[in-house]
Amino acid sequence: MSTTALFVILFAVVLFFGRRMLGRVGHAKDPEGVVLLLDRPVPVTAERLAEVIAQETGRKVVIVKKGDGMPVGDLILTAETPAHYAVRIDGVSYAFHAIEHPYVDNPQTVAQDFPDLRLRKVVVEHKAWIAMDILDTEKANEQTYGTLARVLAHFVGVEFLAFYLPGENEFVPCSAESAVKHLRAKAPVAAIVGAIQSPMIHIDEDSPELKASVEEARRRFPEFVEALEKRTGEGFYVKTLLRSNENGEHIWVRVSSVKHGWVRGTVGNEPVDLKGYQLGSAVEFGEEAVEDWMFSRNGEPVGLFSRTAFEHAAHGN
Repeated sequence: MSTTALFVILFAVVLFFGRRMLGRVGHAKDPEGVVLLLDRPVPVTAERLAEVIAQETGRKVVIVKKGDGMPVGDLILTAETPAHYAVRIDGVSYAFHAIEHPYVDNPQTVAQDFPDLRLRKVVVEHKAWIAMDILDTEKANEQTYGTLARVLAHFVGVEFLAFYLPGENEFVPCSAESAVKHLRAKAPVAAIVGAIQSPMIHIDEDSPELKASVEEARRRFPEFVEALEKRTGEGFYVKTLLRSNENGEHIWVRVSSVKHGWVRGTVGNEPVDLKGYQLGSAVEFGEEAVEDWMFSRNGEPVGLFSRTAFEHAAHGN
């Protein structure tokens, strides 16, 4: 292949990146791929990316730069800057980006569009991103997504805040440990989507609807205890207020037991800003601290008394 052809491929990569910048966050031109939102930049060299791809494919990867000849087989083609690479694996073209600025313009402004406090925090705090996209969109399938996901798993570290899935227009916060697990799943996109948590919505605690829902949940709490003890349902959760220093959040707790007036279980959704608590942390509290409860029976939810109040809050009513 000639040097002229090399420049054509480079130009195509730059054009694609322009489409990503125009089409990101839910617009019609969003690419097929996965984005890692980070709280600080993570530089990625061509050599490091080649090493990761070689490790995941078991084959040698050739790094091609401007003016080089074009070998046959797998390769990395560096683009106009060290932050963008075009990659070909098994005949499928991908784009890899490691960017040292936010994924969205004006994060503070964009964050206000999110009623979910957890997503709002991610949008505000992220400062950089890494992504891998499938350029041959007609070849976007479980196998090609699996390839890019395994590559991305190598770049998940303490900097990781959340996934963004352009195709689904979903932000998915989770821990770095969980992120790697999702990326290495057989169906990574499904695993990431499956990690979407119940939204954390701000609501006025003096709301008459919320107060009424708490009273109803506490009055009917014996129904929850009976179902838990007899196992006439599954997925038993209770909502309560957890505090850490000056912060407090109303958190769903996956309940393991209710005995002698005490509820025991583990934190069921990732807190927004509660030091000392994370998904899976063990907690216990008195029954008087119950604010809501839910479980499923025959596929239908039981309880969830605060749903109407929070739906109104999410829609600004």
